[in-house]
Amino acid sequence: AAWQRGGDTGGGDDARRTAQLDWWRAQLRDVPILDLAADRPRAARARRRADVVRFVIDAEVRAGLEALARDAGGTLFMAMLAGFQTVLSRWSGQRDIAVGTPIAGRSAHPALEDVFGMFVNTLVLRGDLTGDPSFSALLARTRERVFDAQARQDVPFEQLVAALAPARDPAVTPLFQVMLSMQNAPVGGAPTSDLRLRALPAGARDARFDLNLFVRPAQIDGAPVLRCLLEYDADRFQPESAERLGAHLRILLRAATIAPDRRLSCLPMLTDDEWRALVEDINRTATPMPHASVEALVMGQARRSPDAVAAVDAQAGVSLSYANLDGAINRMAWHLRSVGVGLGDGVGLHLGRGIDRLVMTLAVHRAGGWYLPLDPQMPTPRLASILDDARVPLVVTAPRHADALPMLPPGTRTLALDEAAYRAVSACSIRHPQIERPPSTPVYVLYTSGSTGRPKGVQVDERALVNFLVGAAAGVGPDDVLLAVTTLSFDIAGLELFLPLITGARVVIAGDDDVADGERLAALIETHGVTAMQATPMTWRLLLEAGWPRG
Repeated sequence: AAWQRGGDTGGGDDARRTAQLDWWRAQLRDVPILDLAADRPRAARARRRADVVRFVIDAEVRAGLEALARDAGGTLFMAMLAGFQTVLSRWSGQRDIAVGTPIAGRSAHPALEDVFGMFVNTLVLRGDLTGDPSFSALLARTRERVFDAQARQDVPFEQLVAALAPARDPAVTPLFQVMLSMQNAPVGGAPTSDLRLRALPAGARDARFDLNLFVRPAQIDGAPVLRCLLEYDADRFQPESAERLGAHLRILLRAATIAPDRRLSCLPMLTDDEWRALVEDINRTATPMPHASVEALVMGQARRSPDAVAAVDAQAGVSLSYANLDGAINRMAWHLRSVGVGLGDGVGLHLGRGIDRLVMTLAVHRAGGWYLPLDPQMPTPRLASILDDARVPLVVTAPRHADALPMLPPGTRTLALDEAAYRAVSACSIRHPQIERPPSTPVYVLYTSGSTGRPKGVQVDERALVNFLVGAAAGVGPDDVLLAVTTLSFDIAGLELFLPLITGARVVIAGDDDVADGERLAALIETHGVTAMQATPMTWRLLLEAGWPRG
């Protein structure tokens, strides 16, 4: 005790202790808190309920670990520590894993070897799992770390904490939150003829750490195994989670003994039930895809709720019921057919935000074609590049955007949505065109930004869009109002425009001025009772800076 307090015991003890403390300061500088994937956050108190789970590492795995440790010039404890830190890394996503471990604390004075008493000290073993090493490479790193720490074991843990002065939190133990103990001292026996020892089970206790793994070599039916007891903070972990962590450790250690040169990320640790749940249950790919088209789904909704409001053009102050929207789509589809649009033909839509653009997307579809978004706000050279590459036979534009349309490639015509066009549309039939569209028919083509080279057109077919919309429809219904703020050339515009129309909801189409002004956009949300909106971070920032949500 006097030596630990720094008394002069001679023999250079003070200098050795100072050197050891300096090493620990460098070793544990900025050691991170281990943030395991737990069932609940840490309780904001020092005393927490403890519970335990028990499991056994069988003789085959124990023998494999001992062989790996022997080949690395290390010990079974080092192999267990490497495996435990690997599992903790997988449970936390961290690569810097500090684990505490007890050590006998008798090396400083040989005279202590035969003295009864509790001299145990605690070492902090900081594992380095960066670079996704193999298990063999991690074991080599672990061996060096353990030897270095054991050579400097004389600094009492309490003095180490005082010297490092980490930020203290009553809910978090300092320097490490998980402990590993290898109890390889013999249990029982008789040091003298007059003294007998026996082990007593520990009673109920508080959890000192998030996890505390006790490992003891033992014999079961004559086979050398490792008995493990995992004590856990029952305020953070459910019993099932603690059992799962133990199972992960057993599986990973077995895999490490079979393939020690595989990278840590490639070592399996899932149980058969977990693997089956991920591969077969959650990720079922045999589910049939919906056999329908977008315009057929919209048409069906128009028949179910013809008088409900389907779409609102916020800028123009115009709204359409489902019946009127369906009629407008039919008439425009027939007009497109009359100017030569057929199955599989592309139609460029050089239109601003509004109901006209919504009608045209579905009319092109109903006429058998696919649409190509051409945002009037795009730079003219980009529009020219897209048109030159896509070579669509027809581009639909509006008079107010005609000046922004670049020179068209040979063979591409324009259809202006002016008064003459609307008169022609009004004369078209209101019945539905009967066109069979194969599920692989494109619905639209979007062009990439070109950040990796020349912009490329990406084709989205009928099956993909319908499957996406039907999957997203859960929880959306007739009482919902969705606000469309995205340009048509951005892929999520399909969700904004079509999802409301297949679920009986209402789509409110924001104008160009609305989407650029946070206050106007916030007013639009309040005026129309919008219940859902998707947008880019920039748009959300505009709203927040404008004081939305108010109150």
